[in-house]
Amino acid sequence: SDDLLLWLYYDAAQPRVEVIARHGTQWGALPWQYSHPHPLSDPTGRWISFNAAHRGRSDVFLVDVA
Repeated sequence: SDDLLLWLYYDAAQPRVEVIARHGTQWGALPWQYSHPHPLSDPTGRWISFNAAHRGRSDVFLVDVA
């Protein structure tokens, strides 16, 4: 699916991919990169924030992944 936020972990012998959230961005709702979800984690790895475009605006979301 093109609306899943995936996170790649390198904390074991084999890397793994985990689905963190469904961002549901409306591609093309805003010009340029504004509608693209860009995830960022805090230094502890507990929180991930990302933006997503809905109804002509870009909102920021926060996910607790602990």
